[in-house]
Amino acid sequence: MAPYSAPSPQLHWNAVPRPTPPPQPTLGPRAPHTGSRPHDFPAAFSHACALREADDLSGAADAFGSLCLRYPERIETYKALGYVLYALGDCDRAPSPLLFAFLCDGTDPTPLYVCALCNQRSGDLRAARDMASDALDVARRSHRHARVLASAQRLLDTLSSS
Repeated sequence: MAPYSAPSPQLHWNAVPRPTPPPQPTLGPRAPHTGSRPHDFPAAFSHACALREADDLSGAADAFGSLCLRYPERIETYKALGYVLYALGDCDRAPSPLLFAFLCDGTDPTPLYVCALCNQRSGDLRAARDMASDALDVARRSHRHARVLASAQRLLDTLSSS
């Protein structure tokens, strides 16, 4: 009887080579979470609102911008940032957070209305008419936004006559 010998490491002629699976990542201890906690949001949002109420619009814009980064799931921070930027006269940057907020919550026409005001202020009357018309359509579908409905209609009438 022949002694046992280990199989040859060479592949057999009809063997299918299989790729080696990639190494699995090692899960070490997790780093402590350094982000913001949800229960911190109300105080931080109230502080930003207080800055806005005190007419510290630059401070409010910084505070709301920081809140957008720390709490990206809170849509009201994007709306507030857009409104404050509009109040500052920064019509180049105000539409971005407002349109993002509208994309996340398509039932509130206010961000579209403020974007229309920004476009009007910037001199882009065609875009202002389009935004005001969109705000009007959204406001008509909602029973909670009668003031925006009336304001958007007045703005659209003003833009149509110019």
